[in-house]
Amino acid sequence: MRGLVLPLGLAAMLLFAGKQVASAKEQTGMPYLIKVNRACNTVTIYEKDSKGNYTVPVKAMICSVGTGTKTLTGSFNTKQKYRWKLLNGNVWGQYATRIVGGILFHSVYYYGYCDPSTLATKEYNKLGTAASQGCIR
Repeated sequence: MRGLVLPLGLAAMLLFAGKQVASAKEQTGMPYLIKVNRACNTVTIYEKDSKGNYTVPVKAMICSVGTGTKTLTGSFNTKQKYRWKLLNGNVWGQYATRIVGGILFHSVYYYGYCDPSTLATKEYNKLGTAASQGCIR
């Protein structure tokens, strides 16, 4: 993802293949709801409106989901967060947040730990297309 720093206390995350839903069930203590549109490779972050529904978009960006059906669908609560996380293939992701199992939200990967100059530019240029092994970049 370009420029996303995941805030603490994210709400449930909804991953879906098709159309977006304008509201979601209220979650106590969950300030944000993240929706990923796998068909369009986009992420939209919502906060609650005055009625407690997640209808107010606060940020939208392009992303890369997994190729084929590798990115799971469903609703998830994010619990584990990492500043730098070792990924498959001995590469590193920044601002990683576990969705479920080995599936994470994270930056485009880097070849060096804590070294932003090692960004995989070829992968960065794939943002907006399905390109990962299931994670959401």
